[in-house]
Amino acid sequence: MHRIFIIGLLLFCCSKAFAQDDRSSEKNILYPHATDFGVLVHTGGFGADVQITKQRTVNDHQLFDLSILELHHPKEISQPNPAITGSNPYVFGKLNNLIVLNLNYGTRYVIADRNNSNDVKVNLNYSIGPVIGWLKPVYYQVRITSVDGSTQIIDAKFDPSNTVYQQNTVGVTPDLFKGMSQSFVIYGATAKMGLNFEWGRQDYKYYSLESGVMIDAFPTPVPIFATIKNDQVFVNLYLSISYGIRK
Repeated sequence: MHRIFIIGLLLFCCSKAFAQDDRSSEKNILYPHATDFGVLVHTGGFGADVQITKQRTVNDHQLFDLSILELHHPKEISQPNPAITGSNPYVFGKLNNLIVLNLNYGTRYVIADRNNSNDVKVNLNYSIGPVIGWLKPVYYQVRITSVDGSTQIIDAKFDPSNTVYQQNTVGVTPDLFKGMSQSFVIYGATAKMGLNFEWGRQDYKYYSLESGVMIDAFPTPVPIFATIKNDQVFVNLYLSISYGIRK
């Protein structure tokens, strides 16, 4: 009698497990693809992010992670020129702004799935890929006094040997396109890993919050500063929030 009870209990548990797998399979067939559109802040700047997933198995997804970010040097400090009243905050000694495009490929693994609309789905994302860095020169507004005593504002790049320009800098030029023709591109590698949390009333559209670490590395130090040692590896913690659609 005990054996019959145990066998019956095992068969019942197995049937429940297979039924759950069938429901998961049906769910995966309905939504094999997903796209997340998000904004991202990190310890070295901010940016935007798009993640595209394609299902391989129930809990395993192919991940394409495309992001465009601004990367700052860890020692960047923006402050006004103490020698000029009313000057705008700027970063002393900065040569170039760095914008990167990360093209990551990897995996999204489901750690905990949702059983109802009140649950939170937990994913582990990890990916690697190439990074394209765009360096644009920084131009500053400098107040120059002529021989007759009149003043004018000129745009100039930071020159570590020109103390007169340094003392008379009033801020960064408002012309966003200044120095565009002098921009140049560098290449490197990137890696990213984070925990992703999904929630929403419907399964085909949802919100997600992701937190983790990302690394951007280049073959040589990136020329951001003129007077401070430049880095070639950027390690940042990040936080992103996204809106996703499954189809």
